[in-house]
Amino acid sequence: MGLISMLSYLVMIIAQFIATMIPNDLKKRYDAKWAVVTGASSGIGKSLSEKLASQGINVVLVALDDDLLRDTTAQLCAKYPTIQFRSCGVNLGDSTGAYMDTIKASTDDIQVKLLFNNAGFILPGMFPDCLLYTSPSPRDS
Repeated sequence: MGLISMLSYLVMIIAQFIATMIPNDLKKRYDAKWAVVTGASSGIGKSLSEKLASQGINVVLVALDDDLLRDTTAQLCAKYPTIQFRSCGVNLGDSTGAYMDTIKASTDDIQVKLLFNNAGFILPGMFPDCLLYTSPSPRDS
């Protein structure tokens, strides 16, 4: 029984290794001309944006409206001059959801086939002490 478990584990490892060797062309696979990447000004979001651009996909960069977003957009435009980049500066932490209007305005005239929700935030402290979100409860009425 242990040998079967070990063999099935090895088969999965080999399958994953082979899968990483086969290029994943998202433009071809999804017929994608545009993608939206949140958290696109740095880290994983920036890397995702670069990878998409390298595959010939135009990118809407969604992140906080600051110098980092502007610098990232300029860097990507310089590195991939044939690809279109749109900078969409919003605060995704805004609990009113007002950022959706800005994102909608940035994407109204394009067909977005790919969405990478990568933006995140951190709450310092112990989990039980963190106030994640409060809204009136129906029980409070």
